[in-house]
Amino acid sequence: MKEGTRKLFESLKFCNYKLSFVLDITQKIIDNHPIEEIMAVLSELLTQKLHIRQFLFYYKGDSGWRLKFALGVDEKKFRELNIDTTLSKYTEITMVRGSKTEVGLFDFVIPIMYKDAVLAYLLVGDLEDTSIGMSPAVKSLKFVQTVANMIVVAMEKRKLILEAIERERMKKELETASRIQRMLIPGMDVLPKSRKFKVYGYYLPHYELGGDLYDLGILSKYEFYFAIADVSGKGLSAALLMSNFQANLRAQFASHVPLEQMIRSLNNIVIRNSEGGHFITMFLGKYNFRKNRLIYVNAGHQPGILYDKVNRKIRILSKGTVGIGMVDNIPKIDIGRINLKTSSKLLLCTDGVTELARGRDMEAGLRRLTRLIQNDMDIDKTIDKIIRELKLTKTNPNVFDDITLLGFDFNV
Repeated sequence: MKEGTRKLFESLKFCNYKLSFVLDITQKIIDNHPIEEIMAVLSELLTQKLHIRQFLFYYKGDSGWRLKFALGVDEKKFRELNIDTTLSKYTEITMVRGSKTEVGLFDFVIPIMYKDAVLAYLLVGDLEDTSIGMSPAVKSLKFVQTVANMIVVAMEKRKLILEAIERERMKKELETASRIQRMLIPGMDVLPKSRKFKVYGYYLPHYELGGDLYDLGILSKYEFYFAIADVSGKGLSAALLMSNFQANLRAQFASHVPLEQMIRSLNNIVIRNSEGGHFITMFLGKYNFRKNRLIYVNAGHQPGILYDKVNRKIRILSKGTVGIGMVDNIPKIDIGRINLKTSSKLLLCTDGVTELARGRDMEAGLRRLTRLIQNDMDIDKTIDKIIRELKLTKTNPNVFDDITLLGFDFNV
Protein backbone atom coordinates (compact mmCIF):
# COMPACT_ATOMS: atom_id res chain seq x y z
CA MET A 1 0.00 0.00 0.00
CA LYS A 2 1.37 3.39 -0.96
CA GLU A 3 2.28 5.76 1.84
CA GLY A 4 -0.32 8.39 0.81
CA THR A 5 -3.05 5.76 0.60
CA ARG A 6 -2.04 4.32 3.97
CA LYS A 7 -2.22 7.74 5.65
CA LEU A 8 -5.64 8.38 4.09
CA PHE A 9 -6.84 4.98 5.29
CA GLU A 10 -5.54 5.63 8.81
CA SER A 11 -7.15 9.07 8.79
CA LEU A 12 -10.52 7.67 7.72
CA LYS A 13 -10.23 4.92 10.29
CA PHE A 14 -9.60 7.44 13.06
CA CYS A 15 -12.47 9.63 11.83
CA ASN A 16 -14.78 6.62 12.06
CA TYR A 17 -13.46 5.94 15.56
CA LYS A 18 -14.17 9.52 16.63
CA LEU A 19 -17.70 9.33 15.23
CA SER A 20 -18.29 6.03 16.97
CA PHE A 21 -16.80 7.43 20.17
CA VAL A 22 -19.08 10.48 20.12
CA LEU A 23 -22.13 8.27 19.56
CA ASP A 24 -21.05 5.96 22.40
CA ILE A 25 -20.43 8.72 24.93
CA THR A 26 -23.64 10.49 23.89
CA GLN A 27 -25.59 7.31 24.52
CA LYS A 28 -23.99 6.91 27.93
CA ILE A 29 -24.99 10.46 28.79
CA ILE A 30 -28.56 9.85 27.59
CA ASP A 31 -28.71 6.61 29.58
CA ASN A 32 -27.59 8.53 32.67
CA HIS A 33 -24.43 6.49 33.25
CA PRO A 34 -22.33 7.63 36.22
CA ILE A 35 -19.98 10.53 35.44
CA GLU A 36 -17.06 8.37 36.63
CA GLU A 37 -17.87 5.82 33.94
CA ILE A 38 -18.10 8.50 31.28
CA MET A 39 -14.79 9.95 32.40
CA ALA A 40 -13.26 6.48 32.18
CA VAL A 41 -14.23 6.47 28.49
CA LEU A 42 -12.52 9.83 28.03
CA SER A 43 -9.47 8.46 29.83
CA GLU A 44 -9.39 5.55 27.39
CA LEU A 45 -9.50 7.96 24.45
CA LEU A 46 -6.62 10.00 25.84
CA THR A 47 -4.39 7.10 26.82
CA GLN A 48 -5.16 4.33 24.32
CA LYS A 49 -5.93 6.27 21.16
CA LEU A 50 -4.06 9.53 21.59
CA HIS A 51 -1.23 8.11 23.73
CA ILE A 52 -1.44 10.92 26.25
CA ARG A 53 0.24 9.71 29.42
CA GLN A 54 -0.57 12.61 31.75
CA PHE A 55 -3.74 14.58 32.29
CA LEU A 56 -5.67 16.51 34.93
CA PHE A 57 -9.36 17.40 34.87
CA TYR A 58 -10.54 20.31 37.04
CA TYR A 59 -14.25 21.07 37.44
CA LYS A 60 -15.92 24.07 39.05
CA GLY A 61 -18.80 22.94 41.24
CA ASP A 62 -20.91 24.77 43.81
CA SER A 63 -18.08 24.63 46.35
CA GLY A 64 -15.42 25.88 43.93
CA TRP A 65 -12.73 24.21 41.85
CA ARG A 66 -11.99 20.54 42.44
CA LEU A 67 -9.59 18.08 40.86
CA LYS A 68 -11.96 15.41 39.58
CA PHE A 69 -9.59 13.08 37.70
CA ALA A 70 -5.84 12.66 37.32
CA LEU A 71 -3.52 10.28 35.49
CA GLY A 72 0.25 9.90 35.39
CA VAL A 73 1.01 12.65 37.93
CA ASP A 74 1.37 13.10 41.67
CA GLU A 75 -2.27 13.86 42.42
CA LYS A 76 -1.55 15.41 45.84
CA LYS A 77 0.73 17.97 44.23
CA PHE A 78 -2.05 19.34 42.03
CA ARG A 79 -5.05 18.93 44.35
CA GLU A 80 -4.55 22.37 45.94
CA LEU A 81 -3.65 24.20 42.72
CA ASN A 82 -5.15 27.71 42.74
CA ILE A 83 -7.12 27.57 39.52
CA ASP A 84 -8.30 31.19 39.58
CA THR A 85 -4.74 32.55 39.61
CA THR A 86 -3.05 29.83 37.57
CA LEU A 87 -5.49 28.89 34.80
CA SER A 88 -8.15 31.59 34.57
CA LYS A 89 -6.20 33.46 31.88
CA TYR A 90 -6.58 30.56 29.48
CA THR A 91 -9.78 30.86 27.44
CA GLU A 92 -8.63 28.78 24.45
CA ILE A 93 -6.38 25.81 23.84
CA THR A 94 -2.87 26.96 24.78
CA MET A 95 0.58 25.35 24.82
CA VAL A 96 2.02 25.75 28.33
CA ARG A 97 5.10 23.51 28.26
CA GLY A 98 7.93 25.31 30.04
CA SER A 99 5.67 27.78 31.89
CA LYS A 100 7.13 28.87 35.24
CA THR A 101 3.97 27.76 37.09
CA GLU A 102 3.01 24.19 37.98
CA VAL A 103 1.18 23.81 34.67
CA GLY A 104 4.52 24.04 32.88
CA LEU A 105 4.87 20.28 33.46
CA PHE A 106 2.10 19.76 30.89
CA ASP A 107 1.93 20.45 27.17
CA PHE A 108 -1.53 21.98 26.70
CA VAL A 109 -4.33 23.58 28.69
CA ILE A 110 -7.79 22.94 27.23
CA PRO A 111 -10.53 25.19 28.69
CA ILE A 112 -14.06 23.76 28.70
CA MET A 113 -16.80 26.35 28.24
CA TYR A 114 -20.44 26.28 29.30
CA LYS A 115 -22.77 29.26 28.84
CA ASP A 116 -19.87 31.62 28.09
CA ALA A 117 -17.98 30.66 31.23
CA VAL A 118 -15.08 28.26 31.84
CA LEU A 119 -16.35 25.43 34.02
CA ALA A 120 -13.52 22.97 33.56
CA TYR A 121 -9.88 22.70 32.52
CA LEU A 122 -8.20 19.69 30.97
CA LEU A 123 -4.39 19.65 31.17
CA VAL A 124 -2.62 17.10 28.96
CA GLY A 125 1.05 16.23 28.86
CA ASP A 126 3.70 13.64 28.05
CA LEU A 127 2.37 13.34 24.50
CA GLU A 128 3.56 10.58 22.20
CA ASP A 129 6.83 11.63 20.59
CA THR A 130 6.79 11.09 16.84
CA SER A 131 9.43 12.04 14.39
CA ILE A 132 7.03 11.98 11.45
CA GLY A 133 4.64 14.88 11.43
CA MET A 134 2.51 16.13 14.27
CA SER A 135 1.52 14.02 17.26
CA PRO A 136 -2.01 12.59 16.82
CA ALA A 137 -2.85 14.06 20.22
CA VAL A 138 -2.07 17.59 19.03
CA LYS A 139 -4.18 17.05 15.91
CA SER A 140 -7.11 15.94 18.07
CA LEU A 141 -7.09 18.62 20.77
CA LYS A 142 -10.24 20.26 19.38
CA PHE A 143 -11.95 16.87 19.35
CA VAL A 144 -10.85 16.27 22.95
CA GLN A 145 -12.20 19.70 23.88
CA THR A 146 -15.55 18.86 22.25
CA VAL A 147 -15.81 15.56 24.13
CA ALA A 148 -14.85 17.18 27.43
CA ASN A 149 -17.43 19.87 26.78
CA MET A 150 -20.10 17.18 26.31
CA ILE A 151 -19.15 15.69 29.67
CA VAL A 152 -19.24 19.07 31.43
CA VAL A 153 -22.65 19.84 29.94
CA ALA A 154 -23.84 16.43 31.16
CA MET A 155 -22.48 17.18 34.64
CA GLU A 156 -24.22 20.57 34.72
CA LYS A 157 -27.51 19.15 33.48
CA ARG A 158 -27.32 16.36 36.04
CA LYS A 159 -26.60 18.90 38.77
CA LEU A 160 -29.65 20.92 37.73
CA ILE A 161 -31.79 17.79 37.77
CA LEU A 162 -30.53 16.85 41.24
CA GLU A 163 -31.15 20.40 42.46
CA ALA A 164 -34.69 20.25 41.06
CA ILE A 165 -35.24 16.91 42.79
CA GLU A 166 -33.89 18.35 46.05
CA ARG A 167 -36.13 21.41 45.74
CA GLU A 168 -39.13 19.16 45.15
CA ARG A 169 -38.15 17.01 48.14
CA MET A 170 -37.79 20.10 50.33
CA LYS A 171 -41.11 21.40 49.04
CA LYS A 172 -42.87 18.16 49.95
CA GLU A 173 -41.18 18.10 53.36
CA LEU A 174 -42.28 21.69 53.99
CA GLU A 175 -45.81 20.84 52.87
CA THR A 176 -45.83 17.86 55.24
CA ALA A 177 -44.43 19.97 58.08
CA SER A 178 -47.02 22.65 57.31
CA ARG A 179 -49.86 20.11 57.46
CA ILE A 180 -48.55 18.78 60.76
CA GLN A 181 -48.24 22.30 62.12
CA ARG A 182 -51.78 23.13 61.07
CA MET A 183 -52.98 19.98 62.82
CA LEU A 184 -51.51 21.39 66.03
CA ILE A 185 -53.70 24.49 65.69
CA PRO A 186 -57.11 23.59 67.16
CA GLY A 187 -59.87 23.76 64.57
CA MET A 188 -63.27 25.30 65.22
CA ASP A 189 -64.77 21.81 65.53
CA VAL A 190 -62.55 20.87 68.48
CA LEU A 191 -62.64 24.14 70.43
CA PRO A 192 -64.45 23.86 73.77
CA LYS A 193 -68.14 24.79 73.73
CA SER A 194 -70.51 25.84 76.51
CA ARG A 195 -73.46 28.16 77.01
CA LYS A 196 -71.12 29.98 79.42
CA PHE A 197 -68.54 30.85 76.77
CA LYS A 198 -67.75 30.76 73.07
CA VAL A 199 -64.33 30.48 71.42
CA TYR A 200 -63.32 31.52 67.91
CA GLY A 201 -59.89 31.44 66.25
CA TYR A 202 -58.33 32.45 62.93
CA TYR A 203 -54.85 31.41 61.73
CA LEU A 204 -53.16 32.46 58.48
CA PRO A 205 -49.44 31.63 58.13
CA HIS A 206 -47.53 33.92 55.79
CA TYR A 207 -45.20 31.16 54.58
CA GLU A 208 -45.57 27.38 54.44
CA LEU A 209 -44.37 27.21 58.02
CA GLY A 210 -45.77 29.76 60.39
CA GLY A 211 -44.35 31.20 63.60
CA ASP A 212 -47.69 31.90 65.30
CA LEU A 213 -49.68 29.65 67.58
CA TYR A 214 -52.92 29.52 69.46
CA ASP A 215 -53.94 26.66 71.71
CA LEU A 216 -56.67 25.68 74.15
CA GLY A 217 -57.31 22.78 76.47
CA ILE A 218 -59.62 21.60 79.21
CA LEU A 219 -58.17 21.71 82.73
CA SER A 220 -61.20 20.59 84.71
CA LYS A 221 -64.97 20.44 84.53
CA TYR A 222 -65.22 24.21 84.87
CA GLU A 223 -61.87 25.51 83.69
CA PHE A 224 -59.89 25.69 80.46
CA TYR A 225 -56.58 27.24 79.44
CA PHE A 226 -55.73 29.25 76.36
CA ALA A 227 -52.60 30.72 74.78
CA ILE A 228 -51.56 32.76 71.77
CA ALA A 229 -47.89 33.12 70.85
CA ASP A 230 -45.51 34.44 68.23
CA VAL A 231 -41.90 33.36 67.71
CA SER A 232 -39.26 35.79 66.47
CA GLY A 233 -37.73 35.03 63.11
CA LYS A 234 -38.96 32.91 60.23
CA GLY A 235 -38.32 29.56 58.64
CA LEU A 236 -37.95 25.98 59.73
CA SER A 237 -35.96 26.61 62.92
CA ALA A 238 -38.56 29.08 64.22
CA ALA A 239 -41.42 26.71 63.34
CA LEU A 240 -39.71 23.76 65.03
CA LEU A 241 -39.07 25.83 68.14
CA MET A 242 -42.74 26.82 68.27
CA SER A 243 -43.90 23.20 67.85
CA ASN A 244 -41.61 22.13 70.69
CA PHE A 245 -42.83 25.09 72.75
CA GLN A 246 -46.46 24.05 72.26
CA ALA A 247 -45.72 20.50 73.40
CA ASN A 248 -44.05 21.82 76.56
CA LEU A 249 -46.86 24.31 77.12
CA ARG A 250 -49.44 21.53 77.02
CA ALA A 251 -47.35 19.37 79.34
CA GLN A 252 -47.11 22.23 81.86
CA PHE A 253 -50.86 22.81 81.83
CA ALA A 254 -51.54 19.07 82.08
CA SER A 255 -49.42 19.05 85.26
CA HIS A 256 -51.43 22.03 86.63
CA VAL A 257 -48.26 24.10 87.06
CA PRO A 258 -48.97 27.65 88.40
CA LEU A 259 -48.65 30.34 85.73
CA GLU A 260 -45.61 32.04 87.28
CA GLN A 261 -43.71 28.77 87.56
CA MET A 262 -44.82 27.86 84.04
CA ILE A 263 -43.40 31.06 82.56
CA ARG A 264 -40.01 30.51 84.21
CA SER A 265 -39.90 26.87 83.10
CA LEU A 266 -40.83 27.73 79.50
CA ASN A 267 -38.22 30.49 79.49
CA ASN A 268 -35.49 28.00 80.40
CA ILE A 269 -36.70 25.59 77.69
CA VAL A 270 -36.69 28.26 74.95
CA ILE A 271 -33.22 29.52 75.90
CA ARG A 272 -31.88 25.98 75.89
CA ASN A 273 -33.51 24.99 72.59
CA SER A 274 -32.91 28.19 70.64
CA GLU A 275 -29.44 29.01 72.04
CA GLY A 276 -30.40 32.67 72.01
CA GLY A 277 -31.45 32.64 68.36
CA HIS A 278 -35.18 33.16 68.96
CA PHE A 279 -37.61 34.32 71.59
CA ILE A 280 -41.37 33.91 71.95
CA THR A 281 -44.00 36.44 72.97
CA MET A 282 -47.12 34.93 74.49
CA PHE A 283 -50.42 35.74 76.13
CA LEU A 284 -51.74 32.84 78.17
CA GLY A 285 -54.41 32.40 80.72
CA LYS A 286 -57.04 30.28 82.43
CA TYR A 287 -60.76 30.87 82.68
CA ASN A 288 -63.06 29.35 85.27
CA PHE A 289 -66.60 29.69 83.92
CA ARG A 290 -68.27 28.66 87.14
CA LYS A 291 -66.57 31.45 89.09
CA ASN A 292 -66.31 33.77 86.03
CA ARG A 293 -62.65 34.26 86.91
CA LEU A 294 -59.96 35.08 84.38
CA ILE A 295 -56.25 34.69 85.22
CA TYR A 296 -53.63 35.70 82.65
CA VAL A 297 -49.99 36.57 81.95
CA ASN A 298 -48.85 38.74 79.05
CA ALA A 299 -45.24 37.76 78.25
CA GLY A 300 -44.12 40.55 75.93
CA HIS A 301 -47.12 40.01 73.65
CA GLN A 302 -49.83 42.22 72.19
CA PRO A 303 -52.18 43.21 75.04
CA GLY A 304 -55.52 41.47 75.24
CA ILE A 305 -58.61 43.61 74.68
CA LEU A 306 -61.48 42.90 77.07
CA TYR A 307 -64.83 44.51 76.24
CA ASP A 308 -67.63 44.74 78.79
CA LYS A 309 -70.77 44.29 76.65
CA VAL A 310 -73.10 45.65 79.33
CA ASN A 311 -71.21 48.76 80.45
CA ARG A 312 -69.50 49.19 77.06
CA LYS A 313 -66.08 49.65 78.61
CA ILE A 314 -62.67 48.54 77.33
CA ARG A 315 -59.95 47.05 79.49
CA ILE A 316 -56.42 46.51 78.14
CA LEU A 317 -54.79 43.38 79.56
CA SER A 318 -51.05 44.01 79.74
CA LYS A 319 -49.94 42.60 83.10
CA GLY A 320 -47.15 40.07 82.84
CA THR A 321 -43.45 40.10 82.05
CA VAL A 322 -40.88 40.08 79.23
CA GLY A 323 -40.95 37.68 76.28
CA ILE A 324 -40.06 34.04 76.71
CA GLY A 325 -36.36 33.51 75.95
CA MET A 326 -35.43 37.20 75.94
CA VAL A 327 -33.41 37.02 79.17
CA ASP A 328 -31.81 34.18 81.09
CA ASN A 329 -33.68 34.94 84.30
CA ILE A 330 -37.23 36.21 84.11
CA PRO A 331 -37.74 39.28 86.39
CA LYS A 332 -40.91 39.87 88.37
CA ILE A 333 -44.05 38.38 86.86
CA ASP A 334 -47.35 40.22 87.36
CA ILE A 335 -50.33 37.88 87.23
CA GLY A 336 -53.54 39.48 85.95
CA ARG A 337 -56.69 38.46 87.84
CA ILE A 338 -60.17 39.55 86.80
CA ASN A 339 -63.55 38.54 88.20
CA LEU A 340 -66.08 39.21 85.48
CA LYS A 341 -69.30 40.83 86.70
CA THR A 342 -70.97 41.17 83.30
CA SER A 343 -70.89 39.40 79.93
CA SER A 344 -67.72 40.33 78.05
CA LYS A 345 -65.63 39.40 75.06
CA LEU A 346 -61.88 39.06 74.85
CA LEU A 347 -59.78 39.57 71.71
CA LEU A 348 -56.19 38.35 71.38
CA CYS A 349 -53.96 38.64 68.32
CA THR A 350 -50.37 38.56 67.11
CA ASP A 351 -48.42 41.58 65.87
CA GLY A 352 -49.15 40.71 62.23
CA VAL A 353 -52.68 41.96 62.89
CA THR A 354 -51.82 45.17 64.73
CA GLU A 355 -49.08 46.03 62.22
CA LEU A 356 -51.55 45.70 59.37
CA ALA A 357 -54.20 47.66 61.28
CA ARG A 358 -52.05 50.79 61.27
CA GLY A 359 -48.97 50.26 59.13
CA ARG A 360 -46.47 49.14 61.81
CA ASP A 361 -47.76 51.70 64.34
CA MET A 362 -48.55 49.21 67.08
CA GLU A 363 -50.40 51.59 69.39
CA ALA A 364 -52.55 52.94 66.57
CA GLY A 365 -53.25 49.38 65.48
CA LEU A 366 -54.34 48.46 68.99
CA ARG A 367 -56.66 51.50 69.07
CA ARG A 368 -58.25 50.46 65.79
CA LEU A 369 -58.83 46.91 67.04
CA THR A 370 -60.32 48.39 70.21
CA ARG A 371 -62.86 50.28 68.11
CA LEU A 372 -63.66 47.17 66.05
CA ILE A 373 -64.47 45.07 69.11
CA GLN A 374 -66.92 47.61 70.59
CA ASN A 375 -70.20 46.19 69.32
CA ASP A 376 -72.95 43.80 70.34
CA MET A 377 -71.89 41.07 67.95
CA ASP A 378 -70.64 37.69 69.15
CA ILE A 379 -66.90 37.12 69.02
CA ASP A 380 -67.02 35.03 65.83
CA LYS A 381 -68.87 37.80 63.97
CA THR A 382 -66.52 40.40 65.46
CA ILE A 383 -63.41 38.51 64.24
CA ASP A 384 -64.99 38.00 60.81
CA LYS A 385 -65.55 41.76 60.65
CA ILE A 386 -61.92 42.42 61.57
CA ILE A 387 -60.76 39.99 58.86
CA ARG A 388 -62.90 41.79 56.27
CA GLU A 389 -61.95 45.33 57.27
CA LEU A 390 -58.22 44.65 57.54
CA LYS A 391 -58.26 42.28 54.55
CA LEU A 392 -56.47 39.55 56.52
CA THR A 393 -56.24 37.13 53.59
CA LYS A 394 -53.59 35.62 51.33
CA THR A 395 -54.68 37.88 48.47
CA ASN A 396 -53.70 41.05 50.34
CA PRO A 397 -50.14 41.99 49.23
CA ASN A 398 -49.69 44.01 52.44
CA VAL A 399 -49.86 40.87 54.58
CA PHE A 400 -46.18 40.25 55.37
CA ASP A 401 -46.44 38.32 58.62
CA ASP A 402 -48.41 35.47 60.14
CA ILE A 403 -51.95 36.44 61.12
CA THR A 404 -53.56 34.95 64.23
CA LEU A 405 -56.70 35.97 66.09
CA LEU A 406 -58.25 34.28 69.11
CA GLY A 407 -61.44 35.50 70.76
CA PHE A 408 -63.88 34.59 73.54
CA ASP A 409 -67.41 35.40 74.57
CA PHE A 410 -67.76 35.12 78.33
CA ASN A 411 -71.46 34.89 79.25
CA VAL A 412 -71.95 35.87 82.87
